[in-house]
Amino acid sequence: MKRILFCLFLILNTALASAYTIQDYFLSSYQYETQQDYDKAIQYMLAVKRVQPEGYTVNLRLGWLYYVKQDYANSSFHYQLAMKAVPSSMDAKVSATLPLMAQQKWAAAEKILKEALAIHPNEPSANLKLAYVLRMQQKYDEAENVNNKMLAFYPLDAGFLAEQQLTQTAKYPASAYAPLSPWVVNASVYSSSITYTDSSLKTDAQQVGGMLSVGYNAHVLEVALDSVTVTNKTPPELKQYDYTAAYTNYSFESQKFRLGGHYIESTNDATNAGTVIFVGYNYYVPASWNAGFNLYQSSYAKYGTYSIAGQIQGLTEEPALTVMQISPQVGFNFGEGLFYAETVLDVILPSDNPELAEDTYFSGQQSLSAFYNQWATGVYVAGGTQVFGVGQGGFSVSNSADEKTGGYGVYLQYTTAMRLWTMLSADTVLSKDPGTEDTVTTSVYTVKFGYTF
Repeated sequence: MKRILFCLFLILNTALASAYTIQDYFLSSYQYETQQDYDKAIQYMLAVKRVQPEGYTVNLRLGWLYYVKQDYANSSFHYQLAMKAVPSSMDAKVSATLPLMAQQKWAAAEKILKEALAIHPNEPSANLKLAYVLRMQQKYDEAENVNNKMLAFYPLDAGFLAEQQLTQTAKYPASAYAPLSPWVVNASVYSSSITYTDSSLKTDAQQVGGMLSVGYNAHVLEVALDSVTVTNKTPPELKQYDYTAAYTNYSFESQKFRLGGHYIESTNDATNAGTVIFVGYNYYVPASWNAGFNLYQSSYAKYGTYSIAGQIQGLTEEPALTVMQISPQVGFNFGEGLFYAETVLDVILPSDNPELAEDTYFSGQQSLSAFYNQWATGVYVAGGTQVFGVGQGGFSVSNSADEKTGGYGVYLQYTTAMRLWTMLSADTVLSKDPGTEDTVTTSVYTVKFGYTF
């Protein structure tokens, strides 16, 4: 019995010593790498490899060490072993292209990168390397396609902007001496058809609009014009124009600051000359998560006088209706970047007004988007109560006391290799009819086109 216990003691000690030795060898290897003594760094990893000949981590590290030593054959050999150990590893696949690109083996690198992107289509590093190896093979159209796809997600990414400029310079030699432009310009137009079901006041509406976004380095200016015509059951029609401007600053790493405003021109005297100002802050980790908030203040100077309640009471002068809104938001990427989920909460605090039933309105929205190559799609659902709400980062304004009680929607977007994108969306908004208190269903169908210059 004592001999058995003694043997178990020896086996346990040997296992612990081996584990410590492997860890120690890794640490020593890293230390020698920082001193640029790659031979010794490799020796320590080869000692580990004798114990774990097909191990993922040791082969991945040997692939890197042989690469920085410029021993590309050994580097590729060990990266292949790492990919074999963990076939789904993006790190192994993307890293395996390093020795291939160093030897200008562009086709082999392209093959591995496309295998990696079949697992994770929107991984930034793999896409950037793919754009590069395509350009090196003079596959300029394919390279532009990759850059445009990623710039749709990261419009100000310096790597893709530079790669796109280099691709276009190579494709059009006449621009070879043109400087790298820090500008990014996006334009879009849209048209919506709107119907109101079970409304005692409205039948349908048509909405058209456009937006221009101009980015220069870390600064983005956006302007938009929106026009809507609502057909009422009792004439006249309601016509409204919404003028919007917003500025976003990305100067601070992983942080976004935003401010802007609206001016509303309407045939409805109660909301004519209305204004909205907003500020926002967002902290983000690219392709991982983000969190922030938006603050909105809507002001309607004539609302007390020209609202239905104001006319009934015979008011000739009433303080402006002011609506404050606080909207915290958090979003997450998951599924290796294929999906994005976002939660937005809205707290609306209007000033005193006889037409508004509550002092405070609470609502929220949950959305889920999916991305695959040039396609994007998403759904959302909203609940709670809301009046005079502002959404979409400040670009959507509802200047109405109609109490919204929920909604849902879906969209589908496709981006072409020519930097043109098309989006179709369908939205349903539920609200209370101000005359009958019945539920009104508003259906909105939108087609939108955009182009990146």
